[in-house]
Amino acid sequence: MIAFDIMAARAKLYAAAKPHGAYLDYIRDNGLGVRSLADADPIRDFCGCMAVTTIRPLRDGGFEFAPTSDDKAVVAAVIEAYASDCETVLDLVAWQVADPTRVRRMFGRADCLGAWNITSAASYVFDSPLMAFRTPLGWLQAGCRGVVVLDPAIAARRFLDAAGKISGEDLKHSEELAEMVEALAGSVRFVAPISSAIRKAA
Repeated sequence: MIAFDIMAARAKLYAAAKPHGAYLDYIRDNGLGVRSLADADPIRDFCGCMAVTTIRPLRDGGFEFAPTSDDKAVVAAVIEAYASDCETVLDLVAWQVADPTRVRRMFGRADCLGAWNITSAASYVFDSPLMAFRTPLGWLQAGCRGVVVLDPAIAARRFLDAAGKISGEDLKHSEELAEMVEALAGSVRFVAPISSAIRKAA
């Protein structure tokens, strides 16, 4: 069942997703446009839609749509975040136009963008690694091939199911991803069962 909160949020997103000047400038300046209707459109195919609008950042890392008159509003790009089936909308993800590294999730439900690529054999064809991007913008510019980590703890579990190698954008990023997964493995502890004699004595 689709939650009413995500339905309401999507309605606001689609109302804001209009080809106004700020949107068209952002698409052009970041190389996100398509040349013809016959070309693949990563935004349409893997994000549902994208709006360039104003949001109010929240302290918990989330955000809400806000009018331009809001003194705490910032201009951001907002997209839908799909589940691993590349169909179900889990969340809305936003990042500031002025700083694409400042990424926020409206509901905190999406752990990564492009989750379906982690288990897809096509992501590793000819022994190529799955690409992980630091930002949603970088992922969009790459045609949504690869992933963006939004929630390290949950995304690390997904990476354990990867069908091949994973690469970050550079050496430092790759090391950060490796440490993320190693931290997950290090958090698992194994102990011996308590013997029946000790149980009786207790």
